[in-house]
Amino acid sequence: MRDARLVASAVLLRERRTPTSVSAAATPTRNYEISLQPFGLVVRSLDSAATSPVGETCYRVFHGRDSACPGCPAESPPAPGQGREVVVPSATAGNDIVWAQRVSARLVRVSARHLDDDLASKIADAQLIERGIRARLTWRERQVMRHVARGCGLLEIARLLGVSRSTAKFHSHNALRKLGAGSRGEVMRVLFLDSGSQS
Repeated sequence: MRDARLVASAVLLRERRTPTSVSAAATPTRNYEISLQPFGLVVRSLDSAATSPVGETCYRVFHGRDSACPGCPAESPPAPGQGREVVVPSATAGNDIVWAQRVSARLVRVSARHLDDDLASKIADAQLIERGIRARLTWRERQVMRHVARGCGLLEIARLLGVSRSTAKFHSHNALRKLGAGSRGEVMRVLFLDSGSQS
């Protein structure tokens, strides 16, 4: 599996962005351990930050949500010693890349990094070019997926491309099938995390 961070590095290198501009676009990784019972309670911060979120829920403190993040890897963590990574849409803007590893029957170690909309969009564009070639997406399918990755709905995509909603839906359906995404909501996961799985 090709790591999204490597893609981010390639995008930033191509744009000649400095490490300072990278840190402005991607927040530092947050590392913590959470309990499975009750779910999401931060039991230990693994960062040397001055303030510790121990006793709070991870989804409220780190992701600004009132309930568990959709697709949270800690909700169904793999076997002890194995990890799982997902892209979680942020409650505010951008996306969070969240990695979880079960360390015991009741504890999960989590790392999360937030990508702002600009950087996430550039990474998605770079991945879409690479994945689009391998998945044999047509030019129009790539255009539609580019807007899907930015969170646009079918009506907005149709308006932006000057086509009907049914045409946008047709191209979206074909592209999702070729990319191996079950829905438009899975596009970011496919582009960020599953880039090595498509042949």
